[in-house]
Amino acid sequence: MKENNSTYSWLESEISKNNVILTVSQHLACDLKNQYIELQLQKSKCAWDSPEIYFWRDWLRLVFLNNSEYHNSVLLDQNSSLFVWEQCLRQTIDDPLIKAQDLILSFSETLRQISDWCIPLSELTASSGTPEEELFVKTAGLYIKTLNDEHWIDNSFLAKHILDNKKNKLAETLNNSSFVFVGFYENLPIVKQLMNSIKLFCDCKSINKESH
Repeated sequence: MKENNSTYSWLESEISKNNVILTVSQHLACDLKNQYIELQLQKSKCAWDSPEIYFWRDWLRLVFLNNSEYHNSVLLDQNSSLFVWEQCLRQTIDDPLIKAQDLILSFSETLRQISDWCIPLSELTASSGTPEEELFVKTAGLYIKTLNDEHWIDNSFLAKHILDNKKNKLAETLNNSSFVFVGFYENLPIVKQLMNSIKLFCDCKSINKESH
């Protein structure tokens, strides 16, 4: 416990300031919540306010769901997203021997990665060379068109959707809170954009999990 107390010595202080803590993973968010519980139990407390600790993607989902301005679009869950991927794949390839499930999982993950790195699909279109790359670009293009036509949002695009909102609803959502990003050793471009947007309206800092 002594080692954990040293590792998380910053945690209670940040929570006491009512800061919102955003983590690089769901595992780290759970770990921090458990550490905070242990700290309270060590002080023989029987009740305390739940700290605002979130995996950054989960926090964005809450921002979307709790703000009616974003509700002109529907955020797809994973099963719905994969179903749409499958329908798009069936329109781009007609081969019963193709294992669609394996492909759509791969395509979904690839789309998440290029979205996190803020790479436009048009750049991949220009550089695609192998049949697999061409199939992905064609299917992803149809997938994105379907989302736009139906006013659906893939979770991979949620950060961009919120940050690109022309009414600047993010500022209202932040509500003058202070934010702490934890565990982001190498920030993805989309996370950097999120941090920069938050810094426009309120305090924001980063610390490593090992920070004392």
